[in-house]
Amino acid sequence: MTALDQLAEPTAWADLGALLHEWVPRQRWFGAKASVDIATEIVDTAVLPGTGHGGVDVLVVLLAVEHGTERDHYHVPLVAAEDDAERAIGACRQVTLGDACADPAGARTLAAATLRTRAQPTTVGSALDGRPLIEQELSPADLPRWIDAEQSNSAAVLGERWFLKVFRRVGDGPNPDVELTAVLTEAGQDTVPTQAGSLAWGTGEEAPSLALLTVYMPDAADAWEQAVADAQAIARGAEPPHGIAEDIADLGGVVGELHATLADRLGAHPVGPETLALWAHGMESQLERVLSDARASADPLVAEVVSRSEEVRGHLRALSTLGDAGRTLRIHGDLHLGQLLRRLDGGWLVLDFEGEPARPLEQRRRPQSAMRDVAGMLRSFDYAAAFQAGEPGPTLAAWRDRMAAAFLTGYEAIAPATLLPVDPADRSALRAAFTLDKAVYELGYELNNRPDWVSIPAGGILRVLRGAAAEVSR
Repeated sequence: MTALDQLAEPTAWADLGALLHEWVPRQRWFGAKASVDIATEIVDTAVLPGTGHGGVDVLVVLLAVEHGTERDHYHVPLVAAEDDAERAIGACRQVTLGDACADPAGARTLAAATLRTRAQPTTVGSALDGRPLIEQELSPADLPRWIDAEQSNSAAVLGERWFLKVFRRVGDGPNPDVELTAVLTEAGQDTVPTQAGSLAWGTGEEAPSLALLTVYMPDAADAWEQAVADAQAIARGAEPPHGIAEDIADLGGVVGELHATLADRLGAHPVGPETLALWAHGMESQLERVLSDARASADPLVAEVVSRSEEVRGHLRALSTLGDAGRTLRIHGDLHLGQLLRRLDGGWLVLDFEGEPARPLEQRRRPQSAMRDVAGMLRSFDYAAAFQAGEPGPTLAAWRDRMAAAFLTGYEAIAPATLLPVDPADRSALRAAFTLDKAVYELGYELNNRPDWVSIPAGGILRVLRGAAAEVSR
């Protein structure tokens, strides 16, 4: 029995739990940093055996964290570390432990586990279940490097061929990124990274996800960075270096095709009056929370939003009166330019189907309106235009609006007509409500985190109101 095997035994859990109680709340992926009093408890453990070519044993811990009335679960993979190693987090029973997500050999073991069908038993009778979708193995050349940019998860690239995502917060079911990329991979979609395999805590269909391995695309560029660079060039009167606007209609078609595939494989459902009322109530409740903060802002655009709040309410309440709101389906849930890669040939890759990480897993797995993804993209164009150039001038505003129009044209040309309202007026009302809801959420975020940015969502809200007024006057 190895030292990690001994620490996996329940007799060692009190000592191991005491170490993790101090370490886990300090990590950037910990989601309850505002909580003062927390309690931790080890729920289960397992040891993943190291593989060849540099893999090491990994002690996988499922840690429950109670804060207030909430109880969350975290996936904490550990390795035996040298005392002076940077990855060392402390000693337990004379074993120095380190974060496996800071250790290249630990990354290799976790990645290899997603490609093996053998289930590894856990201490309390469950299993770590590998679920490969393709028949491949890691090679000696697949050297791991952890990426330092992730927040709610941890990520590594192996040999510039594989991308490993380790989910830190574990829900009561599969992560949507695992679910949806599996569906899209099996459907042959080449606009998402191919899923190679995943690792789950348990063997059933509803087992929580621990890790996801996909094919890595080293030559694809960050679409957000390209869009911001183009916007900066336009603001200077220069030629945009990436010409991202020229391919935005194609992006709309890509999103429409993804929605079509998800609806076909996982189903689409008519939107009834109860769902519309629920949407409208949730949007209006968020508006009231944001307005309570917005009234104290000195920004003139925010002040105008506050003065026109009844118009915003009217657009949100209009949802409950729509005779046709299309259908609900599984969607991306957090779609914006930062979730996209652009290939050298101008093609698109859509990433990160987790949905908004702050929302409960049950909400993220719930079928929603396709218009939520559409609204996310429209708002993202606005942020790209204003991110570093400030309030867009006429040329930059026209660039932003041209991208929005091209995206909508491309999307509606490909997306199944049944997913959206048939009547153009209903479609416009649905889009306005979801775009307003997204901008209101952004306004609340900026008021509390980046007050210098409040004009971006506030200006977006006012443009929706002006656009709706112009349609009525025609």
